[in-house]
Amino acid sequence: MSGNTPETAVVAKRTDEPPVDTAEIEDLVRAAGYDVGVVLTQTREADSALQFGEGKVTELVRAVVEICGDAHVVVGM
Repeated sequence: MSGNTPETAVVAKRTDEPPVDTAEIEDLVRAAGYDVGVVLTQTREADSALQFGEGKVTELVRAVVEICGDAHVVVGM
């Protein structure tokens, strides 16, 4: 991390069943000194290749490119 400006993180979390709670991971990201720029969630069974569905992966890539995220936190449970 550089200077006094917080860098930005993209948080993505997948669960098999609702609700998708991101509060804890967002708190951990902030505690590490990052701003949470985008939070993406998905409720579905894990994709065997990508963990998330193909459409959600595309959305995640777009979010990372658009905000130039400095950190990417992905939680698939």
